[in-house]
Amino acid sequence: MTSFTESEVEEAALAWLRGLGWRAVHGPAIAPDSPGAERDGYDEVVLARRLRDALAALNPDLPASAQRQRPDSRAFILDSGGEKTHNVPLDPL
Repeated sequence: MTSFTESEVEEAALAWLRGLGWRAVHGPAIAPDSPGAERDGYDEVVLARRLRDALAALNPDLPASAQRQRPDSRAFILDSGGEKTHNVPLDPL
């Protein structure tokens, strides 16, 4: 059985994401206590500004008010067959 170290898996994943056009940022550069902070605490998993920017780029004709609106207080994750599998609580963007 072939084994991989965590760093090998991480580097492979980062290389794959770079190939898709993603850019990695060193965690301390956007940490809550840094000048470039992008969240108030480490418990904030979603970087809201980045999400808003991505939604705007993907939906250029959608008014800003609609981009901030959420359809329901809960969203769901679909599996590959389109079946609802998990409920996910949403916070306002």
